[in-house]
Amino acid sequence: MVMNPYHIFKIVPLSVLQILARFVAWVIIKIPNLSIMRTVSINLALIAPKLTNVQKQVLTKEIFITSV
Repeated sequence: MVMNPYHIFKIVPLSVLQILARFVAWVIIKIPNLSIMRTVSINLALIAPKLTNVQKQVLTKEIFITSV
């Protein structure tokens, strides 16, 4: 019998999943060379070229924190 790997999400409490998601977002923020961070940085550069690098970094972190 093959178990669906996503079945674990039915068993684990939502609060634990939220903590895990926040941890993953924190790791993504701490490693800026990950492809998702690069994509966000490139998109910000395209839509808001007048922002400083510091402003773009702050906005990128806010995007990841609020999306979790």
